[in-house]
Amino acid sequence: MPQAPTFAEQRASMPQGAGAAPSRVAGMRECAGDHVQPRLFRPEADEILCRECCRASADTGDPAVAAALRGAGAVRAALRGGGAPAVRG
Repeated sequence: MPQAPTFAEQRASMPQGAGAAPSRVAGMRECAGDHVQPRLFRPEADEILCRECCRASADTGDPAVAAALRGAGAVRAALRGGGAPAVRG
């Protein structure tokens, strides 16, 4: 019985661009706010928070809440082994 190809062999045999994100999600970014599941949004500039998180931090007016919302994304990125996202102050 032939050996199953390794993951690297399977990736090498895939056509170029087959692993790329579909065009509708290519411009999306994960929100750095506190969400149960990762939330993707399409930033208009260099935002790191989705509209709901921006609205929530503006509604409370509490700088600690805004800092916590920005910090959640950095913690999630650190746990995944990636770098922390750029935080807008």
